[in-house]
Amino acid sequence: MRLTELRKEKKISQKEFSLIFNVAQNTVSQWETGKRSIDTETLKKIADYFMVTTDYLLGLDEIKSRPSHLEISEDDITLLQKIKNLSPDKREIVDTVIKVNNSDKK
Repeated sequence: MRLTELRKEKKISQKEFSLIFNVAQNTVSQWETGKRSIDTETLKKIADYFMVTTDYLLGLDEIKSRPSHLEISEDDITLLQKIKNLSPDKREIVDTVIKVNNSDKK
């Protein structure tokens, strides 16, 4: 959970954060220490507040936010993960196929 890190980046105390989200300061403390889970709706609101993905907030992803001008679907992400796991030789083959496909479009 990256809540503490994000809160401190914005220079917001736990008390201020608790007032923004209408919860007790103790609740924020428990979220940050992992003693209490954040419900899904609040998690989304917190992610929106910090302009990050819920996966980033939860520590599941290193990408803070997805560019809004790109529409990246779950299928796109899955494909990128598969490509990332390929050997360098096989990644080069994928890159070549993409280049050939793009040149055919021109």
